[in-house]
This record gives sequence, C-alpha cells and structure tokens, in this order.
Amino acid sequence: MDSELTGYTMCQKALVLHDHLQTHSIIEEFLNVCTDAVIQYELNLAGAIQQLISHQFDYLICCDTSPEVTLDKLEQLKSAHGIPLQTRIFAFSYDLDREHKKQALALGIIDFHDLNEVDNYFNLFQPVNNAASGSLLLIEYDEQHAAFLTTLFEQSGHIVSHFSDIKLVHKAVKSIHYDLLITDVFSVMSYVGKNQLFSSVPTIVILDQNHASMANDLLKLGVADAICKPVSEDNFLLRIDRILTTKQNHRDELNHKTKHLLELSVKDALTGAYNRRYLEDMIGQRVSFLKRHSEPFSILILDIDDFKKINDTQGHQAGDKLLIRLVNLINLFIRNIDCCCRYGGEEFVIVLSGCSLDAAESKAEQIRQELEVAGVPVSIGVAVFDDSKQNLLIEEHINLADLALYQAKKMGKNQVVVYSLD
Repeated sequence: MDSELTGYTMCQKALVLHDHLQTHSIIEEFLNVCTDAVIQYELNLAGAIQQLISHQFDYLICCDTSPEVTLDKLEQLKSAHGIPLQTRIFAFSYDLDREHKKQALALGIIDFHDLNEVDNYFNLFQPVNNAASGSLLLIEYDEQHAAFLTTLFEQSGHIVSHFSDIKLVHKAVKSIHYDLLITDVFSVMSYVGKNQLFSSVPTIVILDQNHASMANDLLKLGVADAICKPVSEDNFLLRIDRILTTKQNHRDELNHKTKHLLELSVKDALTGAYNRRYLEDMIGQRVSFLKRHSEPFSILILDIDDFKKINDTQGHQAGDKLLIRLVNLINLFIRNIDCCCRYGGEEFVIVLSGCSLDAAESKAEQIRQELEVAGVPVSIGVAVFDDSKQNLLIEEHINLADLALYQAKKMGKNQVVVYSLD
C-alpha cells in the first residue's frame, strides 16, 4: 500500500523491501501493531532507493532468505541514500549467527530477526522504550582481558567489536555506528591530539590506581565516564547502562520534538484537521496507488451551510468552536487510513482510501446525517477516481468534488451530490 501509518496523532509511512520470501504474516502483524498502516512495497534495490530519495519513511522492513543478502541490501540502501535515525529498521532472514547480528548492529540495525526463532511478531513491533543493549567498541591490548570483557558485555545483551590498537579504530568509527567506546588511559593518551575520538563516540576510560588522579581531567576533556580499577562487573555494567539510557533518552526527546514539529507543519492550528499541504500529498499518494494497483479512491468536499450567519449572530468564537466540533465528529466516522483536511474557512476535504462510488456516497450521507443530528447542517460534494481518471492533476481531483458541492448548494443545501459528467 502506498500511504501512511496512521496513529492517534499523525500518519506514518513504511517501506518494505522483499524478494523470494513470503512476507504476508510479518506485514499482517506489523499492521496489527501499527494500526491501519499503509505500506510501500518494492521488490528490488533500485526501487527502494528511489523511494528513500523521494519520501521519508518511519519504518523500513527488509526480508530475504539469506542473511548475507539482507545485510548487503541494507548496506547498499544506506550507502546510496542516508536513512534518517528516526527510521526504525526491521530485518528478517533465516539461520542468523552472532556475526550476522554484529554486522547488522554495525549498520545501526538492532531489529535483525531469525524467522526460524520468531514466535511472536506482535512483540517485535512494539515501540522501543529503553537502551538495554548497544553496540560497544572495545580497545584492549590484553587478549585474555578482552575476551573476558567481551563475554561479560555480550551476556548483558550488547554487541562487542574488539580492537587491540586504537590507531585502527578511527576508520571503523567513520564507517560504522557505535554507541559506546571502552578503552584504557594509555590508548587515549596516545591518540588525543591526533583526533578527539571520544568527542564523537561516548567513551569510558579504564584507569589503574596509579592514574586515578587523571579521572577529573578526562571528564573535563569530554569522556562519558572514567572507571578506576578494580571495578566490579555489576558496577561496570550499570555505568554502561546509564550512558546508553541517557543517550537513548536524548534521542527519544529529539525524535519527539521532530515529530511534534512535523505534525504542526501538516495540521491546521485551530481544528486539528490536516492542512492543504498534507491534502496534496495524500491525494498524490492515492493517485500513485491507483496507477499501481487500480484501487479507486474518493474525495468529499464538505461545507457548513449558512456558516456566516453563525459568525455574524454568535461571534467568531462560536464559529471556531463549531469548526472544532465538526472535525471531531467527522473523525469518528472515518477510518485511520482516511483523512480530514481543512481546505479553507468552513470547507473541509475528506479523502477516502480504496473507496468506490457506492461506498463513498453512503459514507458521505452517513456523515451528513450525523452532523445534522448534531445541529451542523452541511452540503457535501463527492467525486470518485478510478483508472479512467488517473492522469488528472491534484487540483483537478479537488475541482470535480467542488463542482458537486456547488450543485448541492444550488439544489437547496444540506444534501449529498455525486459528481457526474451528465
């Protein structure tokens, strides 16, 4: 489906890249969690890359029978076009091992799942609320100590990449995302001045007792934490969890602010209905989906009858309250995959996805009757778009419904008229 995931606040979009794999059950469960989501399917990388260039997606779902092929696709997608941090990536394949998951996390993909082991898709798609695990970069010369720390961290759910020389780390950090760097003071001292590595990656520095006095200086330089030996395993893990949780909280806060600003940019400030900018995008998506899948859609233009009299006799505040009430009532009778947009003044446009002539006329009449009972008489113009109208411009789609609205007004108001060439 070529549209948007609609939650209680605003619509979202999902891109699915799949090849040689039945994804029906996965997407079905995804839609159960992310209510009424509309999916854009692509069978090949070229199509997926073009979609990422043209649109912003909240979710990317990649499926293939081979984990190597799945990882290769995701790497090519990221190389061809940067995927925003707020886009949550789900990858599915068969017979994953630890190296596959390590490569996935290196690409910034936490959700890489083995289809042989998944028994509850619903839980997979629940929002991520904490930073219980992360991608750790460990710099340690002592191979035995490195093996001990790697096991400790991996048992706590982290993915660990180990380097014995900090000089080799700079290239890795430039190409791979890490949540946390763990190293000793000697490595930091040998690298500071050449490149402030820990300014880009949160860093924990391990100190021995002879260098404990350096802790404050390291913290001033910008390291996230400085730990003096001996340190207990539990204490070490708690410090890692604190840093990762703080980082996740900052990311969540940024995502929340970004989402709020995006919502403000596509919604009418007074009524909470979507605005004309969003309406044009929605119609564009419906036209695209019509061309791909021959699925019709309908547009309803609704106008409050004699609204000027309300403003003149009761004041503009009463008129504003009526508009807000109208939108709340309309949203009760349309689906999440539909949308109500304020077109201007007391005019509103409703886009009904996958809605044929009979269904659109019936829905328009239901809305008109319910609003009449609520004391808000309206006239509604309806236009239905199928394959014969797929080449119309966006404004032409609206104009056809507007012509029907004009007829409804002309015929006495408080009624539904469907556009016809006759």
